[in-house]
Amino acid sequence: MKYLHISDIHFNPSDDGRATRDLRLKFKDYLAEKRLNDRSDVFFTGDFRHARKQADQDLSEVAWNAVNFLRDLAECAGVTDPEHIHIVPGNHDLAREKNDSENSTLLQEIYKQYDPDEGRFTGCVRDHTASLDYLRGRFGFFDECAALLENKVWSEFQTGWIHRYRIFEDYGILYLNTAIASGRDSDRHNLLIGTDDFEKALRCIQGMPLIILAHNPLSHLEYNEQTIVKNLLKDSGNPVLWLCGDVHDSTYDRSYDISCLSAGCMIKQNETEASFYAGEFVKHRGVSISAHCYAARHGYWQYEEALTKRVNESLPDALKPPPIGPMPAINNLPERNSYVFRLVK
Repeated sequence: MKYLHISDIHFNPSDDGRATRDLRLKFKDYLAEKRLNDRSDVFFTGDFRHARKQADQDLSEVAWNAVNFLRDLAECAGVTDPEHIHIVPGNHDLAREKNDSENSTLLQEIYKQYDPDEGRFTGCVRDHTASLDYLRGRFGFFDECAALLENKVWSEFQTGWIHRYRIFEDYGILYLNTAIASGRDSDRHNLLIGTDDFEKALRCIQGMPLIILAHNPLSHLEYNEQTIVKNLLKDSGNPVLWLCGDVHDSTYDRSYDISCLSAGCMIKQNETEASFYAGEFVKHRGVSISAHCYAARHGYWQYEEALTKRVNESLPDALKPPPIGPMPAINNLPERNSYVFRLVK
């Protein structure tokens, strides 16, 4: 399986600056030049739009344009089948209420009601509205994006588990909604995700490499929530590759033998890094990842050798290629693995 990992497209052409227009224009040619246009899958880790800047735009039109842009990016990588475009929601893909103070108050109430031992969003807010119903109800924009992409994983967003999964022949994918309870300025390092649904989904994927797609890095979870997730993953025995975004920077981390890799964004502004990862997973040979960034001053995408080395060093030992013998040549990789699709009820 060969994949491209991108994040945070924040598609809003009316707000594009010089560098953003340039990096998008040169993206396709760069993939062709580096022979990265033969991917089998695209992993997108959230933020179709910029919620605050596009609050007054027609949301259906914003969703349509953002989804078409994601399709264009995927097509540049060689992926045209929507079954192979994997998505999770970001914090910009939920409704940002006009009354931020009210939203923050409601979230604070939900956080106080959350029992980390149960790992569920119980209780009620407002006029006896169930907390989880309130949280889910904010994702109408993402729900529309998923429908436009014909995405089956999130086709029943308002029901079922908060987190979803798919099982392939040689690996599993766990789709985390780390944005489920986000929406406050204090979110980072304080997020709750619902570990009950996380554990139930994880239990369905045993004894194989696990790719976790999430908008947020593991470090953005509230301390107790983070510890519980780390322990559940360690106890599962699955070697884990956690792919995420949100920070608009290329980062890597290895904790509890979990490799957490954040891709940059697909816009270039002050204090943001435009970047993506290209990865290859070969059964019995491990994972190999390359990092690519846009150098705004010079106006080109480029391969980042030092970052690539650090990213591959951060992989769990079970996912690293064997020390003897090179990885297979890119043109001699086996065909994409068949998979079994399971949608959580």
